[in-house]
Amino acid sequence: GSNYGAVFAGRHERCTVYLSEQVLAFRSQNHHATSEKEIHMTTDLAFEPYRMADIDLKNRIAMAPMTRSRATAEGALATPLMAEYYAQRAGAGLIITEGIQPSAVGQGYTNTPGLHSAEQVEAWKQVTTAVHEAGGVIFAQLMHAGRIGHRATLPEGMVPQGPSAVQPQGKIFTPQGLQEFE
Repeated sequence: GSNYGAVFAGRHERCTVYLSEQVLAFRSQNHHATSEKEIHMTTDLAFEPYRMADIDLKNRIAMAPMTRSRATAEGALATPLMAEYYAQRAGAGLIITEGIQPSAVGQGYTNTPGLHSAEQVEAWKQVTTAVHEAGGVIFAQLMHAGRIGHRATLPEGMVPQGPSAVQPQGKIFTPQGLQEFE
């Protein structure tokens, strides 16, 4: 079996779903959940509906943000492939999108989506509609990359900007290959 797990913390309780026998064995050795019954109880809780503020979630499982780099190179627009990807995961109680740049200069990585133009807002509607039609709830994760970037990933004439004048150490993948951060 898989040794992956998912965790979602509720307001007053914490639920953990363990998806493998290896995890049960590990936890037994470390004096945590020692019975199959205890594991099933926490698994059952994970799949119960949950009310988060004024939003009803079908379960207590949250899909963590993962950068997919599937937006268009020109315009940083959400794509039909992104709509399909997120709709396929609508079974999670809450989906948190990949990082979405709130401004053009906030883009740090190639093919990541933005949410700072009317065209981008319109492109995201195909994603949110697909998720809602599949019964899901989706939140946007806004992410400004700061100085972690390169001018090759930004619109012409822009350079990475962040709260520090210190250039970070490292490299980033650009359309021209690996480049030093600027």
